[in-house]
Amino acid sequence: MLVVNTIYPAFMGEVNCHGIGVPCTFVRLAGCNLRCYFKTKGTLCDTPEALERKGGHSMTEVEILKTVQNLNRKVVCLTGGEPLMQDVSLLLELLSYNGFHTVIETNGSVNIDGYRYYKNVSFVIDYKSKSSGEKEKMIAKNWGLMDKDDYIKFVIDTLEDYVEAKMWMGSNLNFKGNIAFGLFWGAEVGYQQLIQMMIKDRLNHVFLNMQTHKMACLYDRYKDTISGITIPKEL
Repeated sequence: MLVVNTIYPAFMGEVNCHGIGVPCTFVRLAGCNLRCYFKTKGTLCDTPEALERKGGHSMTEVEILKTVQNLNRKVVCLTGGEPLMQDVSLLLELLSYNGFHTVIETNGSVNIDGYRYYKNVSFVIDYKSKSSGEKEKMIAKNWGLMDKDDYIKFVIDTLEDYVEAKMWMGSNLNFKGNIAFGLFWGAEVGYQQLIQMMIKDRLNHVFLNMQTHKMACLYDRYKDTISGITIPKEL
């Protein structure tokens, strides 16, 4: 039995081994052990409705599987909240046995070792920078468990966060996963600045992560304004 916030069909909006834009089913579990940016900015993450268990309802793993099967998308994004606060072993077994590929989005504060060797399961693991107020919760052991299908995702707010991410890279030269840089929504650093810094620093193996689902919402809301904007060709 798992506490589920919501299950819905969508498209992957961020980095993962299947690619941005791939059709998927989001299985969002309820409850999270972190409160990113609350201590430092007085704000919460972009899914506050999933931070508490009371924001969900109980479903058996078989009920979740049947819901996913009815939506008929082969990629599943298991997210939260923090999905690994609950024991998802049986759910991963059922999804794998039934031919689904599961991307687990986890916040970096929970040990992934128990879920590492399920077939067709990959990880996107956050690295919470200093600006999040949760840096000390990161579990370094996870980084050595990641492979070519996994991504570590740095969420950058300040220039200090960017320097911190580069320092992490310099200290983890044997890292076997993929690295992605993205921005906190409303960050002090802008995407143009981030892109220029990544090019200047020759971070040629680092992915740029942009939350395309949020860009789509902005387009729908401001499309009349956006239509008059000229985008620099060098971007």
